Amino acid sequence: MPQAKDVIHYQDLIDGILYPALERPKKITCLTRGDAVSLRMRLFSAIRALRKQSAQVLDPSHPRHGRSDFDNIVISIDGVSLIVRPGDGSLVAASLNVTIEDLIPEESND
Repeated sequence: MPQAKDVIHYQDLIDGILYPALERPKKITCLTRGDAVSLRMRLFSAIRALRKQSAQVLDPSHPRHGRSDFDNIVISIDGVSLIVRPGDGSLVAASLNVTIEDLIPEESND
């Protein structure tokens, strides 16, 4: 079944999981891994719907056009649990098992 596209269909997730997760990481324990995967997809769909809504409502020159409050949130699965937390960019390298470095070294002021 396709995911709903309107924000109203996700208000329970937005108010109950996403906004609280901006303040403090949340761990949601599901009955099965499949339930955790389904919930993660619903959360991603909620964020996508919020982006679409802001793109429709805000002028293209507005800095929030096409963005949501949750663009930096990290949603991961650990067994049957879903972890939802604010992202700080540190997980990018760790989750990909790579090292990220500047291509052009910073200039010194010597």
